[in-house]
Amino acid sequence: MKRLIGVLAGAAVCTACCAGMFSGCGESGKESPGQGIITLNKKTLAAELSDRLDSEDYELKFTIYGSSSSETVCRIVRSGDDGLVTMDSEDVYSEFYTVGGKTYMLLPVIKCYKRLDTEGRFGNAFIKLGENDMLYNIEETENDITEIYKPSEAGLRETYFFTFDKATGVIKKAVTEEEGAISVITRIESLDWHSETIALPDFADWYDFSDDVLVSDVTALKVSYYTQGIMPEMVEKAGYTYEQIAKMEPEKIEEISRELLMKNSESE
Repeated sequence: MKRLIGVLAGAAVCTACCAGMFSGCGESGKESPGQGIITLNKKTLAAELSDRLDSEDYELKFTIYGSSSSETVCRIVRSGDDGLVTMDSEDVYSEFYTVGGKTYMLLPVIKCYKRLDTEGRFGNAFIKLGENDMLYNIEETENDITEIYKPSEAGLRETYFFTFDKATGVIKKAVTEEEGAISVITRIESLDWHSETIALPDFADWYDFSDDVLVSDVTALKVSYYTQGIMPEMVEKAGYTYEQIAKMEPEKIEEISRELLMKNSESE
């Protein structure tokens, strides 16, 4: 039964973020008719980094700060055509594997997984240039170099700032502005160029909630609650089990869900 799967708002957000991380990237610094665009005879630091992210193995750790002051701690590992993305946001921890050309979303805390239809080259869109990003300006301080890019499409109003350490050329952060207001800050914790074996866990005792699977009410409830921040220990502390709640009438399930959500918000 899938009557509870429609509540997976949190999982949908994670999937959307993951899809962005697996997008490709194009060249930058090339000539464009746009006013104020700079052309260079050599590749910029951001363009060189984008090329390396497309072709080499690496481990990247970073934190994303959104306009709502929320934080998402991320880790990305690339090994050839395979990759792993981990995201920890407001107590919801998720993993995204690309192995053998297939992509999976995992919620390890509740041992649930889902096969996704995400396609595209592996890479990190948060610190990579987009296909149509054009160099607009370069600013330097004593310690940093910041490259500023804008999309070539006239209708897009974002501006992208990539800040590098002046001495080493290592990226420190990336900032996205939309109409002059900061919308996303990506602060780099570490970027190491090395290989790491990527393998899916044994799914023998996991629950599959893929779109083409007949998902049980218990599994749907677990996923729905977890992506809303309702942890298994909270359900147990309230005196329930997932099995008990899943057997109740929809009105009673909604009542208990509101009760748990309220307790969750009060504990934050």
